[in-house]
Amino acid sequence: MSGSSPNLTPTSRVFHPNTRKRRNVRLGVTLLFLTALMAVFLSACGKNADSSEINNSGKIVAESDLEYDLGQINIKGGVVRHTFELRNRGEKDLVLKGAFTSCACTTASIELSDGRILGKFGERLSKSPPQAIKPGESFKVHVDFDPLFHGENGVGPVTRSVFLITSAPADGNLSTPMPIVKDGTVTTIRITGTVVYADDFRKTGSENAGGDFAAVLGDFRFTEKEYDFGVIKQSQGIVRHEFPFIYVGGEPVTITGTPTSCGCTRAYATKTKLKPGEKGVLVVEFDPNFHEEPKGRFFRTITLLTNPARKERAELKIWTQIDLDIGPKVYKFQEHDEEEEMEGPAKDISMTLSEGEKENCTLNC
Repeated sequence: MSGSSPNLTPTSRVFHPNTRKRRNVRLGVTLLFLTALMAVFLSACGKNADSSEINNSGKIVAESDLEYDLGQINIKGGVVRHTFELRNRGEKDLVLKGAFTSCACTTASIELSDGRILGKFGERLSKSPPQAIKPGESFKVHVDFDPLFHGENGVGPVTRSVFLITSAPADGNLSTPMPIVKDGTVTTIRITGTVVYADDFRKTGSENAGGDFAAVLGDFRFTEKEYDFGVIKQSQGIVRHEFPFIYVGGEPVTITGTPTSCGCTRAYATKTKLKPGEKGVLVVEFDPNFHEEPKGRFFRTITLLTNPARKERAELKIWTQIDLDIGPKVYKFQEHDEEEEMEGPAKDISMTLSEGEKENCTLNC
C-alpha cells in the first residue's frame, strides 16, 4: 500500500466532537437535578420547622364573642372601650406575638393574667416581645375606639377589626393565616356601631339601649326594674340576681355607691366608670338569714348614686318571701347587734337614702 495508517495502540481512543457535547449535556442535566433536589430538601426542612413550632403551640379559644356591637356612639362622648377575653386551651404554651388594627381610630392593648399590659397596638403591624400564655391561662384584649378621630362630622356606621398575632395552629375559624403575617396566625376581633351627633344621641337615648334594655331609669336603661326571688328558705344561703344595664347619658359618669334599703341586701356594680353607651351589671345579693323579716311577701330597694349626680336616680327592687325552716335563733343579726350597728357605719349609710327608703328600712329592718 502506498499510504500509511496511523499507529494505534490498544489504549488509544478517538473523541468525536459530538461525544463531548453529549457529555456536557448529561453533566448539565445532572447538576440541574441535584440543584432541584437540594431545593426540595431545604423547603421540606423549612416546612418541618414551621410545623414543629405550630405543633408545639397552644390553641386559642374565645371566652366571649369576638364581635361586639357598641350600638349608637356619641361622637363627643369620648373613647369607647370593650374588652374581649381569650384563653389558651392547648397543652403547650401559646405565644402572643403582636397585633394591629384596621384603622387608626382604633387601638388595642393586651392585659395578661398578672395585670401587665402589652403595647398599644394601632393600624401599623406591630410586633411585641414574645409573651407565653400557659395552658389554661386567660388574657384580655382591650379595644378602644375614638369616635371623634375622623372629625366632628365623622358619623355613620363603623366596623373596626383588631388582628391578634399568635403561634396558634391554623384552624380555619379563630386562627387563620394572613399573607402579611409570616410567622404566626391571626385571630380577628371586631367591633361595630353607629357614630351619631351628640344631640341625636341624647334625643334617642331609649333607642340606643336596644330592645333588651327597655326599663328606663333616668340615664340608665336596665333589662328589668324589679325581680322576684319567690319563696326562699332561710337556710338556703345568700341568693343573687344580676341587673344588666347600659348608660345613655351625655357625659362620662362614675357610680359612687349602691345603697340598699336594708342590711340584708347588698349590691355592687361590675363597672363603675362609664362613658355614654357603655354597659355594666348591677349585682344584688340577699341574705334570708340576716335577721327577722316581715311575714309574707316584701321588697327591698337598691339605688344608684353617681358623680355627677343625675336628675333622676335609678332605683330597683327585689321581692321575696322567707320560709323559716331553721328558726329565728340562728339569725346572723340579733337585737344587740342591731343597736351596735345603728351606732356605727349603718348610720352613715342611711344618710344617702331617700325618705321612702329610710321609712322602708325603719319598718322592715
